[in-house]
Amino acid sequence: MNAAAPVILRELYLIRHGQSLGNIDGIPADVGLADREDPPLSPLGAEQAALLSRFYAETAFDAVYSSALQRAMQTAAGLLAAKATPQPLRIEPLLTEIGVDPAFEGRPREELLRLCPLPEFPQGPLIQSNAFHDEAAAFARARALFDKLFAQYQNGEKIALVSHAGILTFLIFELIGYHNHQPFDFRLNNTGVTHVIFYQPGTNPYGDMVFECVNDRSHLQRTRA
Repeated sequence: MNAAAPVILRELYLIRHGQSLGNIDGIPADVGLADREDPPLSPLGAEQAALLSRFYAETAFDAVYSSALQRAMQTAAGLLAAKATPQPLRIEPLLTEIGVDPAFEGRPREELLRLCPLPEFPQGPLIQSNAFHDEAAAFARARALFDKLFAQYQNGEKIALVSHAGILTFLIFELIGYHNHQPFDFRLNNTGVTHVIFYQPGTNPYGDMVFECVNDRSHLQRTRA
């Protein structure tokens, strides 16, 4: 008698944004707060985002979440653009990058509307960040995000989370139960994809959580980097 097939509870795609202008040479100190904290994609980053969206054009995402920083929104919007059934890009403050200046409250919603035709904004602030060295706050944000998603998605949904290298690293650490950051790290490149499948406990012989890939960049084979 064959064993029952594994039951998938949810699939998460943790995706770093495409290359931004800030990833190239840094942001000059004399620019305004918004341009310093929230640079857009570079031309290469836009190309990376386009190839990412093309690669996942046939993937039926049930929801796509992004931080309210425009480099993430620009990357995430492409994942939705080719879908036959329009769905909103869900802005999630918990996905904000670590180390954003607390004085930056995010760009006005009217400005963000130009980045994506169907954004779904939360109530309250769009930006929720913490200091670079406040790891306790970063882990608390990771736990809060997973508590929210795991309660909402339990029927095999595919969820894309488009965010930033710093907070994505803490999301992965939280998933694997690793809370001593210093001697170990992940390299997460622009548009690198980490795909994690969560199974109903006891139904998958390889464990209840399986990392299908970490920092996968196979969609970028045609780009310059």
